[in-house]
Amino acid sequence: VLRRPGAPAAVKVIDFGIAKVYEPTSSQGGALTQTGFVLGTPEYMAPEQALGANIDHRADLYAFAVVAYEMVVGRRPFESDDVMALLRLHMAVPAPAPSTKRPGLPPAVDAVFERALAKSPDERFPTAAAFVAALDEALRAPPSRVPASLAPAVAAARTLAARTRPIPAQLRP
Repeated sequence: VLRRPGAPAAVKVIDFGIAKVYEPTSSQGGALTQTGFVLGTPEYMAPEQALGANIDHRADLYAFAVVAYEMVVGRRPFESDDVMALLRLHMAVPAPAPSTKRPGLPPAVDAVFERALAKSPDERFPTAAAFVAALDEALRAPPSRVPASLAPAVAAARTLAARTRPIPAQLRP
């Protein structure tokens, strides 16, 4: 969350962590990608990406939901020191309901993350704006039900909802 003096907080998502070490002397001959290799950061990787299947914008939506989950709950839905175990969790295990990690969250928040972190891309929100709007609505529970410690996450979700714009048609897959 970025904040200039006198300005409201602004959320800037810079990178979902897709990176690869470039080694020109490797057996890959310096290629940045290669058939049969999965590229991405395991902590944020969509199930279809972990499987090496074709991916589209919905893999980014999954990664975005993991980031949002981390903001709301204080930790990622899946954690492991073993990369393969972590990928298996993303592929096969439903994400823990946020309320199990952060008691006091409205039940609607659990439903939003269940959809956003669905294993099938077809079951996820169609856009980041739809996800953010649903999360914002779920967090609009009566003040007595939303813990004060969540105020920054609520503010970030509302700011993001206000600034999210649809992807231009010519850039959509």
